[in-house]
Amino acid sequence: MKTISFAILLCFTIASCSQPTNESPTEETSQPKDSLKTENIPTSILDSAESLIMNDKFEEAKLLLEKEYPDAKNKDTARMKQLIVKCNNSLTPKPLSENDSLQLSIIGEHNLTLQWIGWNKPGKAVIRIENNKLVVSGEQRDKKTGDYLTISGEIEVVNAKELSFNGKIENRVSYVNNGKPCQKKGKFVFKATKGRKFWRLQQMDNCEQGGVVDYVDIYF
Repeated sequence: MKTISFAILLCFTIASCSQPTNESPTEETSQPKDSLKTENIPTSILDSAESLIMNDKFEEAKLLLEKEYPDAKNKDTARMKQLIVKCNNSLTPKPLSENDSLQLSIIGEHNLTLQWIGWNKPGKAVIRIENNKLVVSGEQRDKKTGDYLTISGEIEVVNAKELSFNGKIENRVSYVNNGKPCQKKGKFVFKATKGRKFWRLQQMDNCEQGGVVDYVDIYF
């Protein structure tokens, strides 16, 4: 009787061990989600972001990276981190210190002229610090004709003879461009050449084109 009971127990144990298990694999054998995600990052997106950065379009590059990869800052890829750092560094205003004499040297009021309105009655452009950056705003107006020149945006001293400007310049002259306003927006350069005592806008073409140019000058 004991021999029969032992045989039955042994058969039951073997049958139980041979049943398939429904348990999922342990975490040690599964591949982490983050590593899968990192390996599948398409280089085309990174190439596009890098191209935008090379063209100083840091805001667009950052938006692209954040749109495609909301957790881009946590990605374990060297290239992704480099692009994010470049965007953040370029978009973060660099504070002006009291020792930055070159930048601080142009703070204040400057004469501003457009040759169509005249050099004898200059307008005024004021350069000041705003949010740790140099900004300029000013205008020249002819009350009789209504002709005007306005300027507003960020400005930076490249060297004593060159200024980098990013903003908007607009003028309207009754006998130029059919009396319509001519507006320029974006990045421009002002230079002092040939010993002149003013920085002149280098992108001179008026909206009328055909060789018509604007001499926009900011005086020392």
